[in-house]
Amino acid sequence: MNVDFTKIRTSNFADKNFICDCGQSHKVATQRIVIGENALMLLGELAQSVVPVGKALLISCEDIFQPYGNKVINRLVGAGYAVIKHIFKGNILPDIKYCNILNALPEDIKLVICFGGGTVCDIAKYFCYMRGIKLIMIPSAPAVFGHLSNYSALFQDGIKRYIPSMPPNILLCDLTALCGATQEMIAAAFGQLCSMLTVLFDLYYAKVIFGGHYCENIADMLFQVIDMGINEGEGLKAKQSSSIYILTEAILRCSLCIQMLQDGNVIGSPYYAADIFSFNNKNFLYGESVFIMHQKIFSLYKLFLENDLSGDILLPSDKAVHARRLSEIFGIDYYKTLPKIKYDLGVKTYMVTKYKIEEYRDDLLRFLNDIGQRVEKAAMVYKRIYQDAGYLFNQKLKNADTAQAIALACDFNDLPCLLSYMKNGGLFEKYI
Repeated sequence: MNVDFTKIRTSNFADKNFICDCGQSHKVATQRIVIGENALMLLGELAQSVVPVGKALLISCEDIFQPYGNKVINRLVGAGYAVIKHIFKGNILPDIKYCNILNALPEDIKLVICFGGGTVCDIAKYFCYMRGIKLIMIPSAPAVFGHLSNYSALFQDGIKRYIPSMPPNILLCDLTALCGATQEMIAAAFGQLCSMLTVLFDLYYAKVIFGGHYCENIADMLFQVIDMGINEGEGLKAKQSSSIYILTEAILRCSLCIQMLQDGNVIGSPYYAADIFSFNNKNFLYGESVFIMHQKIFSLYKLFLENDLSGDILLPSDKAVHARRLSEIFGIDYYKTLPKIKYDLGVKTYMVTKYKIEEYRDDLLRFLNDIGQRVEKAAMVYKRIYQDAGYLFNQKLKNADTAQAIALACDFNDLPCLLSYMKNGGLFEKYI
């Protein structure tokens, strides 16, 4: 069955199972997606549709709780719920330890309402997943696409991991609240959208080279959402409500793509690289690290695909040899830091993959360039929004920092992406 996701309203994706001509079904577990001005007025009715009565927990952060958070509480109390709240400090890291803190709360909590951005969103989703509690998500800004995804990005033992969790039962987007988002958060949405396009190339590469799953219909929707954001650039600079509505739709549709793909492989190297890079470099603007990593990774891909692949490559004899070689580049104890390095690529497998890359090189380059052009347009809009708000892009980059982030990213990525192939085959050191 041919499904054109680009023509389906965002709210109409809720609680659907699409049988797609890609050979897979794409299920959306979220039961309701509500977007509109003053949508908070519907909170009581929506809450009662999932949990008619009981104890409700509101999760938020202190830097965004006021004044909207009190309106959320009033609506819940008016609907008959006994409400307790847990307000985290502002600018906390998304650490799994905060889920453990929530676990100490009463066991008779029947419903969680989360008002916030990416950090509290990921904490709430994992907490509800572990406790089996219903969840209503209320985004505070149109900046992150984790609100509808089926994973949580959480630090665990000092490393950020993408952990299976649950999408919300209901997503409630109140445009009145979203229009109050800062220019930084509006601009950051473009970094989120572009990171998915970077992953899209890795999915396409996995399909062409290894026969992996790749859905053209979902790819079309991802191209649609980035074009939606680009076309609203001027309206977003002026914080026009209609433009913020369209950007919100774009972010949610991107998030729906992750939920419909149903597996963690969609979370690829660019995510990890941007996370590692931004975690170690604190002075970047929201979303900036994603663009930096996209440009670096795509430059690496293009350099590799345009190069002569006829020379023989000698694979490292074991991972200790390879780790020492990389540690010389980065100046870190690489092998001690990440013992999880994978080197299961045999010489025969490596050479067969190399021949397939040569065969499909032109196709891969065309796809790479098509995505690259869209991302460059998005980057221009992103910078204009920031510059119009008085920000400067004067961060000096250290090549060693970006190289280190890209190298570390490969070791937490199960998707057979081109970056992992280059690294495992001893090519990474040559092109970096």
